[in-house]
Amino acid sequence: MIRPLLVGVAVLGLLLTAATQVPGGGPARPSAKLTILHTNDTHGHLLPFSYPETYDKGSVLSRLPARRDIGGIARRAGLANRIRKEPGANVLLLDAGDVCDGTPFSTEFRGEADVAAMNAAGYDAACPGNHEFNNTIAQMRKLSTMARYPTVCANVRGTLDGKLLYSPHVIKRVGPLRVGIFGLTTTDARNYPAAREGLTIDPPIPAARAMAAALRPRSDVVIALTHLGVEEDRRLAVEVDGIDAIVGGHSHTYLAAPLFVGSPPGPDPHDVHGTIIAHNFEWGAMLGRLNLRLVRGQTGRWTVSGYSGTGLAITAKTPVHTPTQTVVNRYWAPIKGKYAKRIGVAAADFAQKGSDRAEYNLVADATRAQTGAQVAIENMGSVRAPLVRGPITYGDLVTLDPFGNTIITMNITGAQLIKLLTERRPAVSGLRYRVRQRSLISATVGSDAIDPARSYSLATNSFFARDPLLNEAQDRKDTGVQRLEALIRYIQKHGIVKPVYDGRRTVEGIRDE
Repeated sequence: MIRPLLVGVAVLGLLLTAATQVPGGGPARPSAKLTILHTNDTHGHLLPFSYPETYDKGSVLSRLPARRDIGGIARRAGLANRIRKEPGANVLLLDAGDVCDGTPFSTEFRGEADVAAMNAAGYDAACPGNHEFNNTIAQMRKLSTMARYPTVCANVRGTLDGKLLYSPHVIKRVGPLRVGIFGLTTTDARNYPAAREGLTIDPPIPAARAMAAALRPRSDVVIALTHLGVEEDRRLAVEVDGIDAIVGGHSHTYLAAPLFVGSPPGPDPHDVHGTIIAHNFEWGAMLGRLNLRLVRGQTGRWTVSGYSGTGLAITAKTPVHTPTQTVVNRYWAPIKGKYAKRIGVAAADFAQKGSDRAEYNLVADATRAQTGAQVAIENMGSVRAPLVRGPITYGDLVTLDPFGNTIITMNITGAQLIKLLTERRPAVSGLRYRVRQRSLISATVGSDAIDPARSYSLATNSFFARDPLLNEAQDRKDTGVQRLEALIRYIQKHGIVKPVYDGRRTVEGIRDE
């Protein structure tokens, strides 16, 4: 069924009004509330952190309720506990994946610190994200066993035995409601170590159809807990019937209010006839809250009659949940000295100004300086955090580059380089280029236009080096030097590093990722 897409905030008044109406003036129907608290893409951010105060006016950072000293799982747990105590509260706390891979906690403990803290915080269910697949299969199984909450996923199975790695779903009794929750993860995980070791990620839409059909007769509310990205979640809502709400992650999308995919109320004005989508940005900067109101008809079936939702700021004023903080402290204490070591100083915020991303420029410059290559390229997404003005610690740099990739050198023709710039739009050092509407307008190495017939020496990280567009590169060599190590050397050599916004990479007319 093709459903028109409506933005939740635009239809909220209609839906909540409908929930109070009684057709034909009859007696009021029994009603219930369900509050879904949710996180996604926390990426090991168990401690509070800060975003730069330098940002584009139209960026996500400009819309956040707070940017300094925010987040921290002990604070999130404190807020969740306070909401659980609200009168008549029926509360679930869910996570939509990528709990690890992003901070020293992940580097040292491979997700175990995150799961232990989530246990203390009282999570009710989670689904795996693609970054959980940066572990081994054995470690993924260990994390699932550690968790005192179910990890659900209906589209990950062993390549050899065909068995699902996780339980596909769980049904939770929350107050008077039976809440069916199933999980899905992105096929992007196919390229990660655990998948290459022996896991198959099935297409999510067929798996979702099977789950919704199985859970609908047994559940009053059906929730898809997904790590697919907001656009795939829109598709899921359009193509799969029977899902009341999608709680998602992967695209690090900030939704100030939920999205609604559906049609206006039909013969029964109490039924919203659609699917509600909620995402909560990244790193636990906020605690997502999705409120559902349900009514029960004469047949006994509950239907969603209204909703609201937002992200709740997590700041220094947020109450701390002491048991969760104790768990975080237990994991942080033995590694704090190592990761608090000072490497250098950031003269100003390394942030984004248009297509210019200072933290990417820094990493690309460090890679080129390490190898002496004519040009260096870094795939967008390979630098995971900006740098905030002030002292730079080892922990800051691990958070910026948590992957352990080494630097690969190779020779590439100008024609290959032009295609790479046009199709991948990477961060660069040693060259300048402009892309407009997926067309390369200009590209220079030094002061000269790139010559398609000429060979250029190039350096990149070992993940990007596997890109099919680099398959024909010659003289490929793994230097054995981690990109993080090269970055540390570069900052130590300079002492104080300044953000560079020099227009070396300009992307116009298309979404810049």
